[in-house]
Amino acid sequence: MQVAGLPHQLDRLKQHVVNDFQTFQIFNHPNWDGEFTMSAKAIIAYVRHTLTNYEALLAEIEGKPGCHAAYQVIRARVNAIVEKELDDKYGNKWRGEVS
Repeated sequence: MQVAGLPHQLDRLKQHVVNDFQTFQIFNHPNWDGEFTMSAKAIIAYVRHTLTNYEALLAEIEGKPGCHAAYQVIRARVNAIVEKELDDKYGNKWRGEVS
């Protein structure tokens, strides 16, 4: 598992997260009128879905016996890898903490 394409600047990553969220809402929930809150969870989700092969891994297990349990394991492992990559690149700043 590899995280590919993390921007050099954290602000750029956060802008990608916001843009991706807005695009998702436009196509899936056009009447949604809530507000987006930047969080570590949102950043992890964005990176997991767009900068890893997470979707391909899920496609490999889809419909197979034990896929629901495997999904939980895959997600946890991918999240751990994503968090480490984010820590290595941005320190604690991506979590909203001051280093």
